[in-house]
Amino acid sequence: MAIENPRSVLNQMGDDYRIVSRPIDRPQLVERPFGLFHDGWIAMGGGEGLARKRDFDIMDFWPIVEHLMLLEWLSNGDFLYRVVGGHIVQAIGFDATGKRLSELGHRIDAASLNAGFTDVVRDASPKYEVISGRAFLRDWQAYERMLVPLADEAGDARFILGCVEATGYLPTL
Repeated sequence: MAIENPRSVLNQMGDDYRIVSRPIDRPQLVERPFGLFHDGWIAMGGGEGLARKRDFDIMDFWPIVEHLMLLEWLSNGDFLYRVVGGHIVQAIGFDATGKRLSELGHRIDAASLNAGFTDVVRDASPKYEVISGRAFLRDWQAYERMLVPLADEAGDARFILGCVEATGYLPTL
């Protein structure tokens, strides 16, 4: 199943930041961690509709646990980082676990991240992105991420499970 992103977009944010979103098929996700992430999401029911958070078992993702993050969409439109894996912490230079996205505005472009996260829960649709730029008060960075929505008990997209690979360079698209 293809991961559809109805908003394939190239956004220029100043001279030194860009996000490229695009659809991607499972055969292209041969490398860890994205292949394992995609397969785990499909096993949770993500290929048939909206996977539920209650079906998320960290053990199913254990080989890539350092690349994972789990966010919760709050009623005020903010996002809470429930868990942030060690690979992500190392790449961004701090641990955002337990923090709201709005609290991190002095370290990151919270508005851009919020917009991307909001797309995932609003559209209840996965998103794959290649991102490069000066972020998190660090030098030039590049990373890839896949974000998938997870439903709460009522069936509403309220959580995002993400997989992040900091590449250190801008991947070829």
